[in-house]
Order: sequence, then C-alpha cells, then structure tokens
Amino acid sequence: MSSVVLQQPSDDFAKWLRVLSACGPLIPSLIALLYPPWAIPLFTPRQIIDENNLVPFLFAPWAAPTSPAAHLSRVLQAMLLWLLQASVFHCYELWILTAVLRTVVGHILTRGVGWAHPRFFSHWALYETCGGYGPSIVAYMYLVGGADVVRSLFKRSDKAHELTVLVATCALLTWLDDAPWTYGEAVLGATAIALCQTMLRIRRPASHPMLPDGQKPVAAPKFSTLLFSAISTLLIVALPYGLKARMSTYTPTSMPPSPSPPSPLLEILVLTYPRPNVTLGTTILSATVDSYLPYLSSDVVLSVFTHSTSHPAFDNTRNAFAKSNITFYVDTDSHSDAMSGQYLHLAEAFRWSLERSAKAEWVMLVEDDFPVCGGEKGWDAIRRVMNILEKTRSPGSRALNRQGGFVGTGGSGLIIHRTTLSVLRLLMHTHAETASKLPPNAPRRPADLIIQDCLLGSDPLCPKKTGGGGLVITSRLVLDHIGGMATTNPNKALNDDKWRCGWRHPFHGRPQVEVL
Repeated sequence: MSSVVLQQPSDDFAKWLRVLSACGPLIPSLIALLYPPWAIPLFTPRQIIDENNLVPFLFAPWAAPTSPAAHLSRVLQAMLLWLLQASVFHCYELWILTAVLRTVVGHILTRGVGWAHPRFFSHWALYETCGGYGPSIVAYMYLVGGADVVRSLFKRSDKAHELTVLVATCALLTWLDDAPWTYGEAVLGATAIALCQTMLRIRRPASHPMLPDGQKPVAAPKFSTLLFSAISTLLIVALPYGLKARMSTYTPTSMPPSPSPPSPLLEILVLTYPRPNVTLGTTILSATVDSYLPYLSSDVVLSVFTHSTSHPAFDNTRNAFAKSNITFYVDTDSHSDAMSGQYLHLAEAFRWSLERSAKAEWVMLVEDDFPVCGGEKGWDAIRRVMNILEKTRSPGSRALNRQGGFVGTGGSGLIIHRTTLSVLRLLMHTHAETASKLPPNAPRRPADLIIQDCLLGSDPLCPKKTGGGGLVITSRLVLDHIGGMATTNPNKALNDDKWRCGWRHPFHGRPQVEVL
C-alpha cells in the first residue's frame, strides 16, 4: 500500500507534465486568435544575420501560426507530443540545433554564394519563416529511431509500414507549415547526429521514454536505413514544390499607369562619361540603350545624359539611335565653383530632369554599362517593383509610403521619386563645391552611397515617408554590369567584372527593404 501511495504523486506529475507538453503547440494558436499583439514572431535566419535579433530564435517553438494550415499543423504537433511523450526540453534542444543549422545554411546560400556562385543562391533559405514544435518532433523521431517510434504508436513491426508513417508525418508537417528548408534541415541534422553516433559506436539507452515500463527497445536501425528514410523524406517533401515550379506559367505584370498623364510614369536616366577606348565605350553604351528599347512607351521613357562636351561614344550612339524616341542631352553648363566628377554629374542630371516640361513620376538612375538583363522576365521584375511603389500611396491622397526602389547595385537601378530629386541635387552639388559648406569633420561619402542612404531613410537630410517602409528591391540583380573591365577613370583599378546579372542584391536581408 505504501508503495502505491508513494508512486501516485509521481504518476500525477508525469501525467500533468505530459498534458503541459502537448498543450505547448496549441497555446500560440489561442494567443494569435485572442490576443494578436502578444504573438511571438516566427523565426527566419535573417533576424540573426542582419538584425542581431535573438528573440524569435529562442522562442520560435511558441511563435504564433499565421495561416489556417499552420494552425492545423499545431494540432497535429500536439497529438504527436501526447503520443510520443517526448520531453519538451529535448525538443527545445533540437529546435536550437535546427535553427543554428538553418542560420548557417541561410548564410551560405545567400551571402556566401550569392556573389561568387549565384546559381546556388536561394532567397528562401534566408527568408523562409517557421515556428512551432514540428521540426523538433521530426528530428526527435529520427534520432530515437523511427522504427521504435512507429512501433510504439501503431503496434506494427512491418518496416515498410513504419517507414511510410515516419516519412508521411514529416511530409505532412512540412506542407502544412510550408517550411521545406526548416524541416529538410531538421532531417539532415538528425541524420548527421545518427551518423556520428554510428561512427563513435554510441549505444542506445537500455530504456526508452516512448515504450512501456519493462519493455526493451529493439536494436537500433542501421544507419543505411536512416539514410534511406531521410532521402525518401527529402524527395517526397520537395516533390510538390518542384512540380509547382515546373507547372507554373509565366504571366507578365502590367506597368502601372502614370498618376499624372500625359507625363510618363518612369524615366530611365542613363548617365554616361567618356572611356579611354572610344570603340569599346560605344559598344557598351549602345548595348545598354538597346536593352531598354523594347520596353519604352508613353509611360516609360529613356534619356541619355552626359556632362562631358567631348564624348565620341555618346555621339556615335546618338547617331545609331537617331530614329528612336530616345532623348540624348549634352549639358554644357560650366561650374567654376564646383569640381568636375560624379557629384557634379549627378547634380546636373537631376537638375535637368526636374526642369523638363514632362516630368516623370519616377526616375531610374542607370550608369551607361548597366543594361537590363534577363529579357522580358528581367524587365518584369522592374514592373513589379513599380507596382508596389505605386500601390503604397496613402488612400485618398497622392502621398507615397515608400522611399523608392533598387534593382541594381552602386548608383545603377535606383528608382527615385521626383520629389526627392531636388534634395539629392542639393546634396550632390554641396559635395561638389570647391568651398564646401559641409562641416570639416563630416564623412565624405561616395555619391551612390548618399542616394542609397537617402532612399533607405537613414540620411537625416532626406525626407522620410511617414508610415511607410524603405526600399523595394529584387532578390537578384536584374541589371548586368558589362563595363566592369572598362572603367571611365584611367587611374581606377578594374573591379574584376563584378556585379553581374543574377547576383545577390547587396541589400538582400536588410530589415529596411522589401524583397521581391
């Protein structure tokens, strides 16, 4: 009798602990439905890499689901935790392992290879969100031996049945949470740990938390079996995503109409400066102009601007496109109070654009060696950026809630609203003045960095869009860089032909940007 009395509190504690563990995935769903401001955000690797924010990393198992399918996933997770009687502490350990692995892989497949090997670049490796116990449960089932888990639940010893249930559980959770990167890396992480255990010949414990008292676990499955189940899981999980990519048809986006017709919506402003090799300079400028020619219309115009009065490549290109509706302009103003260079070139280009009779709503700044790339799909990315910029106007007014767009790098591909041009012109001219009005200790930033800071909302001299965000960018560059080995400055070192088409956007991952 005494032994029964002593055992009862322990049994009650284990029961309540089991109930508490099973309720873990359900509580965030209730909070998200009843008290949304209290919801914990989902985890993405960029929160650590680009924001140094550890809160989602540490509390993602209790993050709020954001879709009906994710809520259903939490119900399934609660059922699995009840049936498996898995320790919440062990699940949390596995979540930390999975999140660390996701962060490492996200860094490698974006910052690591996005420039050196862009074909391996993956936007979703960094931006995919995930939360809940799902990845931990999957890793737990693999680590303790999938066969043992399924046998304890379904009382079956058929290995094919056990493998099917294990793979199906992982696939179902992955699809409900729409998180193939997270679950895939949970499976790979668990398989890697199993491999280490096999190589180090670590024996399994004599007891198993998911088996009845006194029942001994069967022999651990061979690593080849675990490897086969992991590969099967990854293939089945990836199947619908691969089919979706294969079966999806390309539908071009329409360019939004100009808010002030007949003025155009977008002016592509190409800035050009002489290169030492005239023939090469003509080829580069002509290729850049020609790449935009198919997309010009009444809402999209192209202008080529130079502040150099002696520019043979400019003259050659103007003659080649004489029958087109492209505007070629040579600025002949002299400025004795300013130094010649990029600051003055940009200041005069912005002044000229502002003084035109038909002012475009937006100006996309392009250097003469940055043609649009990717054909129709490359230009469609620019159309999508323009749609987002135009759709973020405040209701009932023409005020914009976005700073601008950025589809290239450096000073190319910057999409600037015309209301910002006057501020940028003043900033550029101030930096170009021989008797500068800037404070002596003020850092002298490059011209393209000044524009970028302005559009990011981090420049105190530039107006910020109230209630809105910063830049809208593409995850990959949609402007090529064909003149990297033909600099306009003979004293400047070549840049090894960098920043080519399809490379990772340099702002990818930043919190101030919205990524397409």
